[in-house]
Amino acid sequence: MANAYPFYSHPAFDPIKAYDREQLKTVFRDPSFRDAFRANLRNPKPDTVFQGNWERVIVAAPVKSENAALADRTIADLAREASREPLDVLLDLGPEENLDTGLIGRFFNAVDEGGRATGQA
Repeated sequence: MANAYPFYSHPAFDPIKAYDREQLKTVFRDPSFRDAFRANLRNPKPDTVFQGNWERVIVAAPVKSENAALADRTIADLAREASREPLDVLLDLGPEENLDTGLIGRFFNAVDEGGRATGQA
């Protein structure tokens, strides 16, 4: 989350792209930032890398030992289990782990609602 490039196409990230780690941790905890990002996800621009499909965001390498059980789990699964919104799960985990959590985003070579397929069959 220290370099959240897949999210940068969302306007909520425009003012924070150059923030340092401490500034990002503060912003990610801010309810107004979360609300702005949520609004962006409700109406993503065409061809935005991340369209809000939390099934494609995987915790690959948690940093803290107490979070080891999160490895290889999607943010969507973690959110369902905790009865929370996926965005909140991600934005709470990031600062908790000093923005060092290894994440995998599987956003390319797939057709999501809101994305468009290219090429012909």
